[in-house]
Amino acid sequence: MEGQYTVIAIVEAQPGKENELENLLQHVAEQSRAEEACVSYKLHKGIESQQFVLYEKWATPEKHQEQFSKPYIQDFMNKAEELLAQSPQIITTNEI
Repeated sequence: MEGQYTVIAIVEAQPGKENELENLLQHVAEQSRAEEACVSYKLHKGIESQQFVLYEKWATPEKHQEQFSKPYIQDFMNKAEELLAQSPQIITTNEI
């Protein structure tokens, strides 16, 4: 569908925190997929790294922003600092 809002996020776990971050990201992915405005939400894990790539498609940027008020995202934000090696890299696009 033309005009969909796509978010690509790259996050890296602190050494030894990979499993904990993976579990948390899987929960976020499951909850996000249940959102009406979520078109697609895919989670990938680096083969030889501690990186995870989230590929999300949302109906609109506004609908994506609404996600940040959800309890499961708030929970992720509260735990992220102790799990992430650095700030996430976020790329936002509109499908053409």
